[in-house]
Amino acid sequence: MAKDNIKESVQPLIGLKVSRVWRGFGSALFVELGRLSKKTYKLKSGKRNSYLIGQQSIFVGYSWRVERSKSIYFGSWNTQRLIDNRLPKLEGRVVESIIFVGRLPEIYIKLSDGLWIHSFDISSSYHHQPSWYITLRNKQPLEFIRSCYGKLKKEIPDKMK
Repeated sequence: MAKDNIKESVQPLIGLKVSRVWRGFGSALFVELGRLSKKTYKLKSGKRNSYLIGQQSIFVGYSWRVERSKSIYFGSWNTQRLIDNRLPKLEGRVVESIIFVGRLPEIYIKLSDGLWIHSFDISSSYHHQPSWYITLRNKQPLEFIRSCYGKLKKEIPDKMK
């Protein structure tokens, strides 16, 4: 997939507000952008569970950090208490740009008020690739953008093809 085509695909994310930031399993970071929608699903027990997702979403797994203009604000290696205290401070900021950097592309997300979210995978997990992806919910069928063997790749999940 050509880098210019990927840049065009992420344009709908520029200008969206960070509406929710949450941690998944381990150090995984989820950034929900734009208007939130409630999704409900049924558990095996029959109970219903629900969660909020944004118009668009960004996932960064394993290693990430949030930077200020001249310092690291916090990152995936900090204590859970510090991360939980600072994550809500990202909410309400606006995505100003998304940049893909490196031979094995990592994602840099520039937010308003001088904050940046950086992925930087340091492990050989997840097929030895940087572990981040963007969910493009404005596309039908749903599309994902991720780093794959030194290239940016746009995919449609198998179950939705």
